[in-house]
Amino acid sequence: MAAVLAGVFVVPIGIFLAGRAEITLAFIGAVVLFFPLFVFLPKLIQQAMKADADAAIEAFGKNEQVKRVFGRTKLPTSDNKIEIYSDGNDDYTVVLAEYYSENCIVYGQVIKIREGGKVVEKIKKPIYGNPDTKKIETTDVENYNSILRERLGRLVRRTKCISKKKAALNYALGFFQFHWNWMDPLPCKKTPIMIENLSDHIWSWNEFLFYHFAV
Repeated sequence: MAAVLAGVFVVPIGIFLAGRAEITLAFIGAVVLFFPLFVFLPKLIQQAMKADADAAIEAFGKNEQVKRVFGRTKLPTSDNKIEIYSDGNDDYTVVLAEYYSENCIVYGQVIKIREGGKVVEKIKKPIYGNPDTKKIETTDVENYNSILRERLGRLVRRTKCISKKKAALNYALGFFQFHWNWMDPLPCKKTPIMIENLSDHIWSWNEFLFYHFAV
């Protein structure tokens, strides 16, 4: 469809310009080929992100560990909704609606009213679905953000350790998340990934570095 639309609109314009200006047919051909890519690719990526997890398993291979991970990260449905709670930032409302159907989300916001630097009131607002107002809290994510700043110098405010490149921050965060979920046991002697039944033991750095990820 993208190629057809490109042909309908771009080709006549290209031929017209080629006759009017010093533009080669090779350049026109390149425009015809890449025009659909830049126009329609973002939408295709967005749709692909909503693909069924079973298709992702098939694409990534037959590795048992991969199957278990994807099996626990299936996309939400109207019968199995995802629950999300955040502060009052309206950006979440817009972004969530772009990536998920509204009938697949239970989303609420907690707005904190402060006076003199202290929280004096909390206003809880249901946004999508019918969230339980008792669950509309940001305590867990705020605690995790605090832990990230404690463990990763790159995230400390006003520090010389700040990442100069986004890729470096992503790599550091990835290492920490793996260590937190797979290698750092909780007081119950299990890691979060063991509690989710995605592993039967505490992983080591040796396993992380040399694990055979077959695709």
